[in-house]
Amino acid sequence: MANHGTTLEMPGRGRRRRGAAGPAVRLVCVGVLVGAGSAAHAQDGARFGGRLSIVPVDFATRPNVSGAGQAEAVLEDRTLTIAGTFEGLSSPATAAHLHRAPPARRGPPVFALEVTEAESGRVAGEVELDDAQIQALRRGGHYVQIGTRNNPEGEIRGWLLPRAEAAAAAPPPASYLAGQARTGAVAYRNVCATCHQADLSGGFDAPELAGPAFRGLWGGRPVRDLLGYVRAAMPPAGRRPDEDTLAAIVAYILQQNGAGAGAAALTAASGGKIAP
Repeated sequence: MANHGTTLEMPGRGRRRRGAAGPAVRLVCVGVLVGAGSAAHAQDGARFGGRLSIVPVDFATRPNVSGAGQAEAVLEDRTLTIAGTFEGLSSPATAAHLHRAPPARRGPPVFALEVTEAESGRVAGEVELDDAQIQALRRGGHYVQIGTRNNPEGEIRGWLLPRAEAAAAAPPPASYLAGQARTGAVAYRNVCATCHQADLSGGFDAPELAGPAFRGLWGGRPVRDLLGYVRAAMPPAGRRPDEDTLAAIVAYILQQNGAGAGAAALTAASGGKIAP
């Protein structure tokens, strides 16, 4: 570990603050955020969080990638305090960083974080953000990533997404028709499988669309967010399917992640959330 009495500057204008107490004290102090939501509310700070899941893998790398976790963060003025836990890595963690990129995309590291150098442990840090970084954070544009001995470029990651502070009631699960999923299965094979693989496992820069990585990124979020992303960005090249076909593909993705068919068709106006 580096000298804990200094300030570490990473790419970007933000600064990471490190105190003389060292990593053990920092991990214990910010670790309280994971289990004590009331403290975050008392600070009246904006809250963010998400699950840590394996990075996109291909057939060759899948056997050497494992693990899961969670990360929570509180933004007070310009200070973002991050705390999380992880377990089940394929090998000891070697580094952790806060990266900047939109959901499901890969981006550069902007701040180093403290991490337990083991297969299970904690990740934590306190960083100072500039205006652009705060705006990106509020749009879900930062993720925590942990690298390991087997996968130094990253084994698990998770986006820090804004937490709803006052939902009157949890939204119902997203609904789709069984016929939509059947149509979507055919369209997926024709449009998406080349990059995301026939089994939705992803590969290289194409993220997993069925499994823990997908649910870690999209689980609990409104289905309209996923529909909007697909409509805006997928496929990245070639002829884009019509609105009904894109909705059918999303219905198929929901089905492959364990969501049962409902009585209402999935459309751009659909409410409901993606099951975690």
